[in-house]
Amino acid sequence: MKYAILSLDIEDWYHVDYFARKKCDRTYSMLDGLDGYLKIIEDHQVPSSFFVLGEIIPKIKTKLQEILRLGHEIGSHGQGHIRP
Repeated sequence: MKYAILSLDIEDWYHVDYFARKKCDRTYSMLDGLDGYLKIIEDHQVPSSFFVLGEIIPKIKTKLQEILRLGHEIGSHGQGHIRP
């Protein structure tokens, strides 16, 4: 039997330094793809770990509850991506 480890960092595009330096279309979010990702891993019964930035938790609290209900793990990815 083969095993794989699957993890996903949950953050938004503005947390990535590259996008912070560019003019980006702010009408969409990297979080928009989260439902599609959850469907894929549910369809294939792949348990996953999600690492979440603390500052984004209030925006996705209901989604995090769903992730837990589906049997996945949630871990801390830190409070935010702030450069020193």
